[in-house]
Amino acid sequence: MGKATQEVSGLQQVPIIDITGTRKKKKRRYSRGLPFLAGAIERRIADGLADGFSDYQQRSNKSAKRQRNGALQDIVRNTARSQERVLREFIKIPRDLAKPRLWF
Repeated sequence: MGKATQEVSGLQQVPIIDITGTRKKKKRRYSRGLPFLAGAIERRIADGLADGFSDYQQRSNKSAKRQRNGALQDIVRNTARSQERVLREFIKIPRDLAKPRLWF
């Protein structure tokens, strides 16, 4: 009895077929301009979040240097301003979708 066969009630050997992982993954299909469009949107989101986090960090450091516990006292204001910066970048996404040069 080998690896690829198994004895069934002493009469015959039946081959064992391993079907796990034999299927090929299908390649994603997009229209012509969609991969570029998706990439542009992802970049816009990533840039907006990065700008917001760096803005918050700068404002927090500035508050902390100005006054003891200043970062804690100004946390709401600093967070609101950094979110404003993130949203300013996110607002540009619909405009990017409407640009015809991104489609082709």
